[in-house]
Amino acid sequence: MHMSATQIGQLKFAVGAAKMTDPTQAELSMAIIKNTLLQNISGQLSRDKVSVASVSGIVTFNDEFEATGAKPATRMVGRLVAREAWLYQVLVVGPGEEMDQASNREAAETFLSSFKPA
Repeated sequence: MHMSATQIGQLKFAVGAAKMTDPTQAELSMAIIKNTLLQNISGQLSRDKVSVASVSGIVTFNDEFEATGAKPATRMVGRLVAREAWLYQVLVVGPGEEMDQASNREAAETFLSSFKPA
């Protein structure tokens, strides 16, 4: 997976992409990646919305989630997208109190919603 990230204050913004050799593996890999992300922060899901869309015969799987970690008190909001052979990961991670600030919450939502898979 190729990943780019930046940090603004205490919040980390990241986007990654991986091309799977077998297109059927992209959708299956979403659950594995999400579970690994949760393990990284010792987290539990507080929100999880999975959807599937088909446009011109191209199916896109989308998983938007939010998790709270136990060690330290970390919040993660993320989006995983599988489209054809590509798997995309878009995340914002930071301390819970930082993520709860209205301006940071808005910045995270804008970052996640602005991602459009190729």
